[in-house]
Amino acid sequence: MTNQRRGALTSQIRDTEAEEKKLVSRVLDTNNDTLVAAYEQQIYESEARKVELKEQLEQCGRRLGSFGDAFRTAMIFFASHCKNWISDSWDLKQMVLKLVFVNRLE
Repeated sequence: MTNQRRGALTSQIRDTEAEEKKLVSRVLDTNNDTLVAAYEQQIYESEARKVELKEQLEQCGRRLGSFGDAFRTAMIFFASHCKNWISDSWDLKQMVLKLVFVNRLE
């Protein structure tokens, strides 16, 4: 299964690179600013997709950590923020609020 997955990811990376080459040649062949901007956006998205595929290829077949290790790490993270909230420091409480509420409350 892992070899099949690796092969599929490698194939997708090759296809993405071929698509990028086509888009670059289109950019060079056109004089229309609107088309150039559209092609550049497609190249950017294609490049982001290629990076994502390469990351997946690196992770392919890698063994994940145990549930116990992940749970312990999460609990240590949450415990430290509970201690910060209980403390008298306004700065620490503000940091906890920023972690809990990513966006401003309205």
